[in-house]
Amino acid sequence: NVGIGTTTPTAPLHIEGGTNSEVLKIEADSNPFVRWVENGTNVGFLQFLGDNAYLSNMSNGSFFFRTNNTDKMTITTGGNVGIGTVSPDSKLHVESASATGANFILETTHSGGIPLLDLKGAASAQVRYKDELNVIQGRIDFGDSGTFNFIDVPNNSSTLYLKTGGNVGIGTTSPGAK
Repeated sequence: NVGIGTTTPTAPLHIEGGTNSEVLKIEADSNPFVRWVENGTNVGFLQFLGDNAYLSNMSNGSFFFRTNNTDKMTITTGGNVGIGTVSPDSKLHVESASATGANFILETTHSGGIPLLDLKGAASAQVRYKDELNVIQGRIDFGDSGTFNFIDVPNNSSTLYLKTGGNVGIGTTSPGAK
C-alpha cells in the first residue's frame, strides 16, 4: 500500500489531507479524466470538461448518482431520468416506496413568487391518473381554447366539463348554461 499524507495506508493508494479541502488534484492540458478498470476492462470513467463533470458506466452508458451505496438517480443513454428508479420509462420518472407516495414540489422563496407548472403541447395537454396496473383511470384534458374536461376513462365519459366562456357541464361536454 502507498500512502500520501499518511504513514498507515489502508488501500493500494491512500491519500489524506490537503489544504482548502483539496485531497486530490488532477491537471491536464485538456479534458482530464479518471478511468476505472476492472480485470483489464474499462468499466467507467469520470471526465471533467470546463465546469462540467460526467460519470459514465461503460457497460451500459447510464449515469448513476449514489448515496449510502444506493442508486438515487439515473440518467439512461436514451435521456430518461429516474429518481428512485434505475429503469425510468419516461423523460422524468419519480418512484417512491413510501406510503405518502412520490411527492413533487414546486416552490418559490420570493415573497411575490408564484410556482408555475407549464404543460406545453401543439393543441392540448393532459394530466392522467394510472392505477397500480398502469391502466389510465382518469384524466384532465386541457384544450387550447381554455376548456377543461375531467374524464372517467374506463367509462369513456366526461364527469365535469368547463367550457370557454364559463359554462359548466356535469355529465355533458355541451353545457348550455353556467
